[in-house]
Amino acid sequence: NQRTENIVAKALDFYVEGMGVQRVKFPADYQLLKIPDMAIVKLINPTAVVYRGNVYVKADGIELAKN
Repeated sequence: NQRTENIVAKALDFYVEGMGVQRVKFPADYQLLKIPDMAIVKLINPTAVVYRGNVYVKADGIELAKN
């Protein structure tokens, strides 16, 4: 594996109550929103897979959840 200047994805870490921190990947061209710390958010088109006991999550974007 060699480093390149190409960005293939963006990732953010989210706190999920009862599960701890979960990393979520987004498309490389996704523009991250300014979201306040500890805000409740909703993933847009999330998908997840369990591989060898680990959970991997990706989504097309995020938005603030409506309370």
